[in-house]
Amino acid sequence: MSLFMNKRKLKQAYLDMQDSLSQIDTLSDKLREIQQENKQLIKQNESLLKIEIFNDSLTQIFKVIPYKKEQWVVTVTKEVDWARHGQIDKMRFELFNLNNPRTPNYRYSEIWVRMIYHNNAEYLERIIIIDCTTHYEHINKGYGSILMKEFLHYVKLLNRKELEITGTLSPVDEQKKENHERRDHFYRKFGFKIEGRRLSLKLNKF
Repeated sequence: MSLFMNKRKLKQAYLDMQDSLSQIDTLSDKLREIQQENKQLIKQNESLLKIEIFNDSLTQIFKVIPYKKEQWVVTVTKEVDWARHGQIDKMRFELFNLNNPRTPNYRYSEIWVRMIYHNNAEYLERIIIIDCTTHYEHINKGYGSILMKEFLHYVKLLNRKELEITGTLSPVDEQKKENHERRDHFYRKFGFKIEGRRLSLKLNKF
């Protein structure tokens, strides 16, 4: 009888130990999940704190975008022409990764534009794209598209008149067929018309 009881106790002790080990494994998995979430929260907090970098400059952040588990910001810098009653003469749109330690000295994509006003003052009539580039290390990763989308959204809200965006394509991209096709595909997917080396897009009234 004593031997039988000992076997039962040993069996129960073994089962208890197995159950404890299973609970430890479950707790270990949960701990790893919490640690990973904590790392992500710390990373996001560090990223958002970097927004302060732009506060003391002429650059303004107008969009924060979560993309590929990182925090990105789209900024606009305005150049004012005081000779024309303080109208905005040029704007530069840039895409930054807040998780990149080189921010704000490293931009992934940028768009430079010049503003043309009706009768030189009445209202914004046309925007000329001076330059639209993505850093060569990040071509075909979607960064140029992010910036172009936000740029178009921003300028569409500038006034309630029909607005035309124009530009001249760089001859540099004509040298390689791959660059030529990639460039044309990029602009056409946003509705631009391409005639020779001229770009054009009409935005409807807001």
